[in-house]
Amino acid sequence: MAQGFIATTQAELEQERAVRVKMGPMAAVYVVNKPLNYGDPLTKDDVQKIYWPANALPETVFQDEALLFPEGETRPRYMNRQIEAFEPLLASRVTEPGGAGRAGGLQGGCGPSPSASMRRPGCRASCSRAAMST
Repeated sequence: MAQGFIATTQAELEQERAVRVKMGPMAAVYVVNKPLNYGDPLTKDDVQKIYWPANALPETVFQDEALLFPEGETRPRYMNRQIEAFEPLLASRVTEPGGAGRAGGLQGGCGPSPSASMRRPGCRASCSRAAMST
């Protein structure tokens, strides 16, 4: 009975090792643990460290908490883009500490730009197509 258990456990261990070889090395990265919207402040409670395939790391992913939340810095970072839960945190997705977030001239969440890529959902363009074509 014990030999059967040991043999099963050994086979499972070898399968696990084979999967790890296929995956390759892993690296610790920071991800958000809940969806965040454009302009939301980013706090330490919003992030967690997970393991990500090292051969698929985005160039500007945060791997060091001291870079993401510098010691002694009291000003928050804000989201530059919407991000879903468990997406890696990239430098392009957040402002520098104290950077302009929602309060940086985008009161109410809508900016002055008529460009659809610059507006938040629910915002309306401030000018009509006729006005833009003149």
